[in-house]
Amino acid sequence: MFTSKKTIDEILTVDAELNRKLSFLTDFTKKVSGDTDLHKVIRKFVYPFGFNEIKSLFAKLGKEEFSKQARTVNTEGDLPIDLITQYSKETQKILFKWLLPFCLMNTMKPISDLIDENEILRNVEVKDSKIVDRLKILCKAANKTRQLMSISITHPQINFFSKSDFYFFYSKYKLMKTKFNELKSLLWCSKDKETAEKRLSELVDYVKKNHGLGNCEYFAYVGLYFLKILNISTSLEVFYIPQLKNGRHWLLVVGRDINTDPVNFDSWNKDTIICDFWSGEIYLISMLKLKLKGFALLMDGNQPKSCVVEFNPEYHTLAIEFNMPINLFNDQLYESKQKNINHPKKRKSA
Repeated sequence: MFTSKKTIDEILTVDAELNRKLSFLTDFTKKVSGDTDLHKVIRKFVYPFGFNEIKSLFAKLGKEEFSKQARTVNTEGDLPIDLITQYSKETQKILFKWLLPFCLMNTMKPISDLIDENEILRNVEVKDSKIVDRLKILCKAANKTRQLMSISITHPQINFFSKSDFYFFYSKYKLMKTKFNELKSLLWCSKDKETAEKRLSELVDYVKKNHGLGNCEYFAYVGLYFLKILNISTSLEVFYIPQLKNGRHWLLVVGRDINTDPVNFDSWNKDTIICDFWSGEIYLISMLKLKLKGFALLMDGNQPKSCVVEFNPEYHTLAIEFNMPINLFNDQLYESKQKNINHPKKRKSA
């Protein structure tokens, strides 16, 4: 946030760079619907007395809730830390240094940790044997995926990377991203189930050759592959949060009734399961608003930091990117489903 534009252009992804540009187009002095208490305090901050208000709010909320508000966007997609650009550079530096640790409080499983099947079953609390069996398969697929990819340049693990380590992995990621997008586009264009399965396998083979490096998008497609291998017999779909500013994220949706509205997740059947193998979370649709997270890349000098953003249904949305035909669906149904998919527009490789 306090580096030169040249430095940011060199090291940020396209999404994060756009996020930075969008933040500077915002009038931070106006009141916005959905502002948290922390947003409000930052908007009217006056140095140095404003710190008393911040400290009072911290004492009122407690560390956990204060951190949650630091990671919550309003209806325009702004985090409280995005609002500090209205102040002098010196005040920005002080506020940024003060707020950053609360933005980075890691509420996510380490990417190297496997998912505990028993923990998932306890958290979901369902007795339906069909759902229980499905959850067990999902846990197996999640762990196969997490064993394949152990490094991500967007996961909060980067907050503990040295600058040289981040740049090393980021350069490798940029090299593989173009080919990954090419393989993904071929998968989208599949005309039948057999072609889709073949192209998905080719995509995963490519990921395997890149030494365990991937982001949430890669986790979603590799997870899709392992679920196909494990012969799960229900609908499998890749969804994503399309908002570039403090949002962009990929996940799997399992078991959604195709007759429900893909845009309106409140309409989805109650046994729909959300699979976020990147974050290590598997849960029923009823928990989506509480558990789903977005992503923001914050710049501490020239050191990128990953902020896990709370999902705000007043700002964030979900869009379907791809669904995988399985034995349950015939090719005709697969083709009709593909027509309703909202593929993201092609963008410069990150």
